[in-house]
Amino acid sequence: MGEEKPAENLWGNVSIRGWTNISKDVAKG
Repeated sequence: MGEEKPAENLWGNVSIRGWTNISKDVAKG
């Protein structure tokens, strides 16, 4: 995580929730 655009910052808050689920799926392969 580093310097991201303001739009990504907002999405990051919500995305993190969704990405966390996807990340777990991707982590499993």
